[in-house]
Amino acid sequence: MFKDLIDLKNYLAGVVEFDGDVNVVDPVRLREKAIDELVYNAVFNPDENLKVEIRNLIRKI
Repeated sequence: MFKDLIDLKNYLAGVVEFDGDVNVVDPVRLREKAIDELVYNAVFNPDENLKVEIRNLIRKI
């Protein structure tokens, strides 16, 4: 479970880059592992604001 946006970005290091836009740099790792964790957190994370951010990130990806 992600604690905050920093935790989320650290988890996605090497998979997704954030440079004003969202760029997928490792689509294989995104498909095989990261997207499941993102979806889980988008649904079950207790932080409502973080859930919104994760849902927006999933849309951008």
